[in-house]
Amino acid sequence: MALDADFRVRHVSERIDLLLGEGARDSLLGQPIERILGAELFGSGGALREALVAGLKREGWRGALRLEPEGSRPVSVTAAPLIHDEYGICDTE
Repeated sequence: MALDADFRVRHVSERIDLLLGEGARDSLLGQPIERILGAELFGSGGALREALVAGLKREGWRGALRLEPEGSRPVSVTAAPLIHDEYGICDTE
């Protein structure tokens, strides 16, 4: 997944449909990441959100990928800010 500056899902691998079921990718696009991986990590004051805002990388944090209509799947979360380069490889949004 890749997030925008407002912590909304901007990109999701198509392979997530294999994990969560057909159509999962499309349903995740545009969603706030805290709704998907939890407010503990990505809500206001969440540890990973604060790290990203500070420009830091965090690896191997335990999280729960929320499944619809209910339930969750344990995941390992690594978060790092995207560094935009002069060649435009990373979308500036």
